Amino acid sequence: PYWDRAGKKVAARNDGRKSWGRITLREALAESVNTPFMQLGMDTGLDKVKQTALAAGLLSSSMGPQVPALSLGSSTPSAIRMASGYATFAAAGQHTEPYSVRRITKNGSTVRLDLPHARRAIDPRVAEEVTQALTDSIRSAHPDAAPDGAAVSGKAGTTANDTAAWYVGTARAVTTAVVVYRIDLAKSLEPLPLKGIAGTAADSVPYDIWAGAMSPLG
Repeated sequence: PYWDRAGKKVAARNDGRKSWGRITLREALAESVNTPFMQLGMDTGLDKVKQTALAAGLLSSSMGPQVPALSLGSSTPSAIRMASGYATFAAAGQHTEPYSVRRITKNGSTVRLDLPHARRAIDPRVAEEVTQALTDSIRSAHPDAAPDGAAVSGKAGTTANDTAAWYVGTARAVTTAVVVYRIDLAKSLEPLPLKGIAGTAADSVPYDIWAGAMSPLG
């Protein structure tokens, strides 16, 4: 439990109100168990949670309020920034700012282009532990994701009201983020629930798109 800004005692719960008992952080990440990460954020300090997210590649403009739910993903990053964050862990904690143009030529000659350089964002041992947990996650949900033993890691996710579903993962040296959501352009730009739309769930439509895009890399 924790106390919100109004002084009210609030108890965090897992999906389905399931209690997992004592569980490691690696297991909690692989199985999408929320409460250990809320507790971790409170114990280590939400400022450190935010600093780590920014170091991994998220933008400060997308960071949500500094409340316990921050540890679960209350921010609003773009798909490219989510891919960038996962890529940081896959690259042993080295972060490279995302960019679109790799080369410019003029009359057949290459024009100088300053590309971002990799920088240390996360301890390599921590990055390896996270990557292994993400590998556990994808293999638990999708045992056939890498039948030939290819290096894959990934995680599904949804928003609190099921208005968006994500899948972000790495195969070989490529990280891709897929987000599925819908809005009613005729009425408003507010996101609508995904329930019942093409059977969308946290690991169905986004994962299928991700797997289809990444399969040539397997």
